[in-house]
Amino acid sequence: MVSSKVIHWLTAVVSILLSGLFYLFSRMKCLHPHCVETYAKDSITMLYTFYLIFIFITTLLCKLIPRLPFKIRYWLEKDLPTSLCLGWFQGSLLELLTLFAVLGLITVNFIFYWNLMLSVSNDLLAEKDYWNAALMGSGHMGDVLLGLLLIPLGRHSFLPSLLNIHFDSALRFHKRCGTLFCLISILHGFVIWTKVTRFLNPPSYFYWTFNIGVQGQKWIFYVSNAGFMTTFGFIAGIALSIIWIFSFSIIRRRLYNLFYIIHILFGPLMIISASFHTSSIWYYCMPGAFLLSIDWIIRLYNYRKQRKGLIRREECGYLRIDIFDKIDFNLASFIMIKIEELGYQISHPFTIANDANEDYLVLLIKPSLLTSKWTNQLAKLLPSDCLSKEITVRIDGSFGFLKFQISKMNLVACFVGGIGISGALAIASHILKRDSGPSLVFIFWAAREANAEKLSVLQQLMNRQDSRLHIYLFGHAANFSFDHKIKNKDEILTMEEERNISETLRYDIQTNGIKGSLERMIPDDLLQQIVLPCVTTSEKIGIYTCGPKSLMDSVQKACENARKRANIYLHRESFEW
Repeated sequence: MVSSKVIHWLTAVVSILLSGLFYLFSRMKCLHPHCVETYAKDSITMLYTFYLIFIFITTLLCKLIPRLPFKIRYWLEKDLPTSLCLGWFQGSLLELLTLFAVLGLITVNFIFYWNLMLSVSNDLLAEKDYWNAALMGSGHMGDVLLGLLLIPLGRHSFLPSLLNIHFDSALRFHKRCGTLFCLISILHGFVIWTKVTRFLNPPSYFYWTFNIGVQGQKWIFYVSNAGFMTTFGFIAGIALSIIWIFSFSIIRRRLYNLFYIIHILFGPLMIISASFHTSSIWYYCMPGAFLLSIDWIIRLYNYRKQRKGLIRREECGYLRIDIFDKIDFNLASFIMIKIEELGYQISHPFTIANDANEDYLVLLIKPSLLTSKWTNQLAKLLPSDCLSKEITVRIDGSFGFLKFQISKMNLVACFVGGIGISGALAIASHILKRDSGPSLVFIFWAAREANAEKLSVLQQLMNRQDSRLHIYLFGHAANFSFDHKIKNKDEILTMEEERNISETLRYDIQTNGIKGSLERMIPDDLLQQIVLPCVTTSEKIGIYTCGPKSLMDSVQKACENARKRANIYLHRESFEW
């Protein structure tokens, strides 16, 4: 893997390059007479400097915040209450402040260009001049947002790890900037431009967008009435619309590979077309373009190495992959993985299920029932009569980190669903191997698979027979003790008998130290009745949750209800976006 020192040096070199190149490019001749440089030579220099200052200050804060006292840092990074976490307000206080800073940055651009266009107008009272000023100002708001969008803040980008930004926060920043960019592009390219064409002669939207009806030569820079500017703007708008449509969660989650390919194909088309539409796009996109180039170079460098792995099927149906190689990774972080035997594919993220001090990696994967899914194809590599098989993998990462420091916690509780158990197992393994740190660790696991308690990594933890570890299973996974209560599996039970069996199985099933319940996991009850009685008011509780959004929301709500009784530090690890 590329070392952090190399990444720091590459980032420093990029910053030096960016600090000088924008001034050189801003002095080049504009491609069309509508550029703002035509009216004010130093306007782009001043506003682009504001943009770079914004990026620099944001980067500096990301590096300084981890050095603040732990309690202050946590209050800045902790998720806002669920009652406020609707739509754009989801996330931490720091994310919300960043959103307001972005809104302030684009507002400054709008006001500046609004005043600039009115200052060069012949008639300040003309309605056309006000709409032209709004057209220019809204366009440059989009320039800033496109520049922010290009900064690599994806799930498998080096920048979030380098700046100590959790990838959930990074993706929310990207999503917010993208949504703002789409909305402002609609306002600029359709609403305002349609209004402006009413003041032109002739007042035709198609005439001024596609040169329809222009006499003589077309597509000659600086010459034709409509020019090429609006046509390229229209092309950029179409490309953006396609990207935006495939970014909706209902489409993205079902067709992720197509969503990824759409980004790869239409993203460059949109940027190139937008650059012909307005020259300032080049300046604002430079920081992100340089960093994105470095991100791809690092990714290709990491994927170059082939590693050997061993895949086997667990009794509960999960797949376990052991990768016999030493890499540096944080606790409960994830890696991006490609498997040679499956041919060309997009890399997939999986949480590492073992402690960071091991000389190997353990991944747990739940195969999908859909034959088109990558995990289903992975399961087919291992026939039902085959115990294990050697595979060839390529790795990028690791990525991610815990928001709370394990060593500072008095107790850690993990509320996880399904394959979210991976992060909880890594945390528990880390705690049990040390004499200092949390005095107790709880794992509350909701799973649908029978024999879930026989998961090999889980059994390795139980074999330590450490009194600090307490594990609870919920849902179908708790049915492993059902057979001990019913002699005849074909026996038809009455509702009363089923109710009695369910009551006897609640919180008292004990098989190899694992307790279980046939009922649904209720985080608020578990936190109040099991976790909180183990600590005092002044002690710290670290909460880790990973699984479906509904589970994580209920865990967050439970933490909010319990904050008066203990110092609770919550970490959410999303399954999907």
